[in-house]
Amino acid sequence: MLKLVALLVFLIGYVYGQAFTCPTSSITVATPTGNLPTGVTNVTNVPAGTNCSFVFDVPNNYVILLKFSIDFQSDDDYVYIYDNNDAHKYYMINPGYAYYDSPLFMPATKATVRVVPSTAQTAGSVMDPYLHDIFVYDGDNINTATFLGNLDYVASTLTVSSGQSLSFVNPYGTDSAPFAYFLGNDASAVQGFNKYFAILATSRSIISGSMSDVSEFGAAYTFICVDCSTYYWTQMQFDMSITTPSRGSVSFQGQTPTHKRDKLIRYDPTTYTQNYLPQMMPTDILTINLVMSRIIFNVTTASSVANHLTPFDGRKGYIFSPNSWTPSANSFNYEFRDDSNLFNYTLNFDKMSFQSINDALTLKIGSGDAAPTVDQQYPRDQFGDNVTGSGNYMQVGLTASANSDIRLSYAMTQTTPSVCPSAPINVSSYSGNLPVGATNVTLIPAGTNCSFVFDIPNNYVILLKFSIDFQSDDDFVYIYDNYDNHKYYMLHPGYAYYDDPLFMPARSASVKLFSASGKTKFMLSYAYYSLGSYQQVTKNTGEYFPLTNVTRNVYYTISASSSSEQVLASTAQTMSAVPDAYLHDIFVYDGDNINTANFLGNLDDVAAGSIVSSGRSISIVNLYGSTPSPYFLGNDASTVQGFNKYFAVLTTSQSWISASMSDTTEFGAGFTFICLDCTTYFWTQMLYDSKFTTPSRGYIQFQGQTPTHKREKLITYDPNSFTQDYLPQIIPTDIFTINLFKARVIFNMTTASSLANYDAPFSGRKGYIFAPTLWTSSSANSFNFNFRDDSQQFNYNVTFNKMSFPVNTDVLTLKIGSGSGAPTVDNQYPRDQFGSGFVSANGNYLQVGLTASSSADVRLSFEMAPTGTVASTTAAPVTTPTTPSVVVTTATVTVPTGQTAAPVSSSTVAPPASTVTSNSSPVTATNTGATVTATVQTTTSEGISNFHGFLLAVFVLLALW
Repeated sequence: MLKLVALLVFLIGYVYGQAFTCPTSSITVATPTGNLPTGVTNVTNVPAGTNCSFVFDVPNNYVILLKFSIDFQSDDDYVYIYDNNDAHKYYMINPGYAYYDSPLFMPATKATVRVVPSTAQTAGSVMDPYLHDIFVYDGDNINTATFLGNLDYVASTLTVSSGQSLSFVNPYGTDSAPFAYFLGNDASAVQGFNKYFAILATSRSIISGSMSDVSEFGAAYTFICVDCSTYYWTQMQFDMSITTPSRGSVSFQGQTPTHKRDKLIRYDPTTYTQNYLPQMMPTDILTINLVMSRIIFNVTTASSVANHLTPFDGRKGYIFSPNSWTPSANSFNYEFRDDSNLFNYTLNFDKMSFQSINDALTLKIGSGDAAPTVDQQYPRDQFGDNVTGSGNYMQVGLTASANSDIRLSYAMTQTTPSVCPSAPINVSSYSGNLPVGATNVTLIPAGTNCSFVFDIPNNYVILLKFSIDFQSDDDFVYIYDNYDNHKYYMLHPGYAYYDDPLFMPARSASVKLFSASGKTKFMLSYAYYSLGSYQQVTKNTGEYFPLTNVTRNVYYTISASSSSEQVLASTAQTMSAVPDAYLHDIFVYDGDNINTANFLGNLDDVAAGSIVSSGRSISIVNLYGSTPSPYFLGNDASTVQGFNKYFAVLTTSQSWISASMSDTTEFGAGFTFICLDCTTYFWTQMLYDSKFTTPSRGYIQFQGQTPTHKREKLITYDPNSFTQDYLPQIIPTDIFTINLFKARVIFNMTTASSLANYDAPFSGRKGYIFAPTLWTSSSANSFNFNFRDDSQQFNYNVTFNKMSFPVNTDVLTLKIGSGSGAPTVDNQYPRDQFGSGFVSANGNYLQVGLTASSSADVRLSFEMAPTGTVASTTAAPVTTPTTPSVVVTTATVTVPTGQTAAPVSSSTVAPPASTVTSNSSPVTATNTGATVTATVQTTTSEGISNFHGFLLAVFVLLALW
């Protein structure tokens, strides 16, 4: 039979103006190739008003390839393509540019059919455009069969073949690469459905979606896994706003509709619950039939995601011989197991048909490694409707011939044994899990309220590891210490966590477990650890060291300077550091031996609470092996215990510190600064805050080293006499301590001499110079200062407040002069006479040098004035003994403040209290000590002429650090 294809060209406007001829007869296979208009070799101008057709006669065993080259110049110009039935099939688009040789195959014929073709793609993928390139023919020979249509159209309309076969071909060849799969079904198997789909899956895929059909005909969905042989139906919910409860259903069968297998599983909305899932389906192809329902579902091909073999309370399901789903080896072996819980298992024998004498079904129900309570083999053993047994596991296995038909269903209910031990746990048990026998998190029954109590000998600690999956905010786990204080509680982070560690010291600890919901899962592992093998390292008060040195299997003992003294622990951090959560990992013991001493507390609590040892020593140990960044400093308790508060602060070379310190109590405050890699500080700026300072009594004092060293307070500034002219002041030591009383000061300090400009003279400047050994225990007792400004003259005045030279070679030199000429003053002491103890002279420079033994005591003060005046003698620094008092700190100084972010939390709340949660652990610590807030304020190195401007500059610089 000969069929026709027509090409219609219709032009409104004139394109290029050249003659254009419309053919008067159809083109046949006698002219197998050619160009239209006849004879052209490139795109040809089409005159305005053109309206004609190119008609092609296409024999049954042919197709025709049309290649279009078009340069549209108007949206009113058209090219249409019509099919065999004179139906408008295609039109050529106007993209706005010329295109060439755009291909289109057209077939010979079209008719009605009896095989139903379908295409399968992965869920969520876009429709494959290359499906349109495939021609479908109604028969088994494309040379004689009638053209049925393009595959995208035929598959989407459930078009049926007229006979037993369909054929399809892709005439576009390698230029067309469809990614879909093809599936043909017997028409009778799918023709009655309202709609039918095929969906591709792969191994380890998860498909979430919905299916719906509310018609009387239902819908079918075939899932095809291209590289796996098992599905797990994991979640499903009927949408009751669309589902008909009395008639709706979803059923499952193996393979395609064509295979006409039994519908093995059927869920209806009136009896279905989520307890039926996950359900395993051992087949690579699965068909679902949906009737008058809409469902939302999850299905996966990944067993690790499905958790198919995990028992839970109320679970139900089905087990079938694999041949019921698909032709395959007719065997399986499933073990449902949870060693942390006991279940009552029931297995129902819905159908048991064994076709060979060697066919066998095995069933075991039991617990742990003990002999199973049920151990059966069928058909050897007699069986009725079902078997019930109790245990941690149920094993079901099948080895059978191809025609054996086994259909089982099962149910599980969890038993609820008591999780509470009847007696305290001691070191004789060494380690274990609670509840007893658990190997994983265990469901805790509703109403549980009990304690696990641990007796801990003096030379032991116990490691508790918590694994918890909280399911209710009304379920709690609390930890109590040796004094039965509520020390910690376990957080509810919203997810399950496992083996979260917590060490507890002697002599006892307890864990209280309360479950209201009956849904929370819990397991506690414990192990006792001896401290007998830990090696001791000794330190004295006044010595500092990094806490990273306190490693596993080592403990540090810090002893006071005398047997009558006690120890008070402190930690030191840089100003910019946040409170270190790992301080809570360090245990502090009240004595020189962690195996015999009593536990004093965690270091963050001991330091913040100013807890003092009962004797001369304390010992610290880090059982976690963590790496806290602060340093440790122990002081003789008598030297700091009188303060309202005491802080230690770390600095480094070339650093700049801007901050505030305050204390308005009768006890004062102490601040120790420790430079880790330098030996000199420069106090560059300071301002008393009059709002918080008592003028008649307030002061700030400076002394070398730590309070324990009991050094003289060499410099005192009081608010009535202090001016900015006293600064910068050099402090030649790696450690110094400030005593602050009834005052608040805002200050700048640096360890960088380039920032301090210490040697630069200015009019009105005052200051102090001391022998270095008055500040520090270093044996080097020398200095050489050269205050010089060659651009101007000053009247330099030096006062000898104290001059003690115990060794003959001790020498102090003093020079005042100008330029390179002979100095006006060129003295050497003690060779020259001190006279009145005061020297004054004019010049560009003042040079002061000392080379002396460690016991030499030299104390000088100086003043610089304009020439022509003699400054009043600078008084020696005043030391005012006072009573230490409480500081009101308003700074963000990152000194130890008593706040902690440890992984645990005390329940005893004494105002003010703070709870800080660690990022690394769901255990939380609540501190009970007073909260000190520090405010770091930063400023420039210029003068402090305006208090509010100073604060503004502070915040800007701080943001740049």
